[in-house]
Amino acid sequence: MIAPEKQICRVLTGRTAEWCRLTDNTRDNILAVSIRHGVHGLLYFALKKYDLLKDLTENQRAYFQRKITQQTGVELQRSHALHKVLSALAKESIIPVVIKGEALAHTHYQRSSTRERGDIDLFIAPGDISQTIVTMTGQGYYIPGPLYKSHQFSCLSRKENRSGCHIDIHWRINNLSRFAKSISYPDALAESVKLPGVDHGITLCEEHALLLACMHLDGFRQTDRARLIWVYDIHLLLHSMGEDTLIYWAESAVEKQVGDACSRSILQARHYFDSPVPESVGMILKKQQPAVSFGDCFSQTNLGLLIADLQDLPSSRARSLLFLELFFPSPDNLLALYKKTNRMWLPYLYCRQIIQGVIKRLSLR
Repeated sequence: MIAPEKQICRVLTGRTAEWCRLTDNTRDNILAVSIRHGVHGLLYFALKKYDLLKDLTENQRAYFQRKITQQTGVELQRSHALHKVLSALAKESIIPVVIKGEALAHTHYQRSSTRERGDIDLFIAPGDISQTIVTMTGQGYYIPGPLYKSHQFSCLSRKENRSGCHIDIHWRINNLSRFAKSISYPDALAESVKLPGVDHGITLCEEHALLLACMHLDGFRQTDRARLIWVYDIHLLLHSMGEDTLIYWAESAVEKQVGDACSRSILQARHYFDSPVPESVGMILKKQQPAVSFGDCFSQTNLGLLIADLQDLPSSRARSLLFLELFFPSPDNLLALYKKTNRMWLPYLYCRQIIQGVIKRLSLR
């Protein structure tokens, strides 16, 4: 029996011969799996395109349509929030690069609402963190968690209806030490392109977008949290890029020492969607990584990234806050982290946090 994920991928790529032979129970399972993987909007419109909605039960069609209506409503809220925030930041001469699903929804999806995403991701320079916080607070957002520890901070709307209005501000392109500096903000900005239909909106060029999509997917490869929508992002990017551009991209990935991660992600896209990948690109990604200096290897370690963070953060206050977040979080956050309620646990938990933090941050991996 073909797994539900593969059945979904076949429909999304027009291979629908088996769909009419599926049972209602199997279609129920496929619908549930499509929602878990964030591709239910894509699946609905693919079934509509190929005149296959008639094969669904009345309950299945009704459930699909409710989810599509919800997605459309959230999309309107998210669009309004994005326009408002980008305009406010532009007044402060801050130019965020819109990244990940929010950007790809506008550049590579026929209907932006079908690219499900939980929040809006923006990439800024470390030197803009303080003013961005002031601006976001002025726009009615609050920041519930750390600012520096994870190289991003979340801005949540104070309005009662927050659906679609959460914004993540990244000051590194990826949270993992190996990938964090693979695309710098100046490089992203220099090669950025206009985000269609969004005032003040810019996004990554396709080469950078594919690199980020591959790194993001590969970061989840040892968990069960990877989603088909992330693989479909890669599929669409591969479809839109010519062989010469992909060869340049692959050489860049190898030069940045992330060719293996990109190769694994590309293989997933080929496995699920038969994505078009020129043989020359696969060969480049599989090439042995070029010899690199100790300094280059060190820069991708946890300790190397910590040193870079201390250099790039714009003030002594920011650097102090980074250390506090790493080793001395607030008592409430520490109790929540370890699922404790009794404050008598705090001395032990702080000792544990400090020891684990030192071991992790001094790690050469």
